[in-house]
Amino acid sequence: MKSKSLKFKIIFTLIVVCCISCIALVSLYSSVIFERGNPIPSVKINEDTPYVQVKQTDSQTIYITKRGVCDELLQSFASQTGAELQEDFGDTYIFGDGKNKWVISSGTYMKNYTVWEVPIISDESNIS
Repeated sequence: MKSKSLKFKIIFTLIVVCCISCIALVSLYSSVIFERGNPIPSVKINEDTPYVQVKQTDSQTIYITKRGVCDELLQSFASQTGAELQEDFGDTYIFGDGKNKWVISSGTYMKNYTVWEVPIISDESNIS
């Protein structure tokens, strides 16, 4: 009877130590784990919401989409700026309205996602 109790205590202790270790690792490396482009927010990506904002800086907003071109994101940017797509270089899109030019760039993250760097137009406007 003592061997089963001792065995249970050892297994329970190992499980607790593993859980505490995992929590500590996630806490220590959370900035790397949840960095820009990490597909964790992608669970919200669907037909109604084809892109999700991951991060915003002073000069740009970072979005993530399923892999490939996200026409909805590009159309939203064009409608908010009044700009038209002038050139498409595959992973870089140049928009212009006659006075201003904006560059939207994209890159593949892992194999199933695309990360988009979209310039911020002004403090009041945001692509949504």
